[in-house]
Amino acid sequence: MYRPLREIVLYGYGPAAVLPELLRTIPGIAQAYLYGSWAERYTGTPGADPADIDVLVIGTPDRSEIYDAARRATEIVGREVNINVVSPPRWAGSEDGFIDTVKERALVPIEIGADR
Repeated sequence: MYRPLREIVLYGYGPAAVLPELLRTIPGIAQAYLYGSWAERYTGTPGADPADIDVLVIGTPDRSEIYDAARRATEIVGREVNINVVSPPRWAGSEDGFIDTVKERALVPIEIGADR
């Protein structure tokens, strides 16, 4: 019973449920994704529970607003939320080791609405 209950709680109160509301009001975000170990577990890849939650924001948002959203998300979900911001050209590029690694692994889109 643990797995179904865990999935219900994550769906209703986890990062994929919390982050859209926190990021939606921040101008300059084109796209956002959960990545890393949390995204891997969410999409079914077995492994240890993630210690933190990694979020990738693509765009040019105000950094102080991003850090405030990360702090609020950490308080709500009870795990550290780390938000990395990359520019659209960097995300589109093909010679960036970090970006290549992120794109090769699980990505969970964060639905934030239309580009602002």
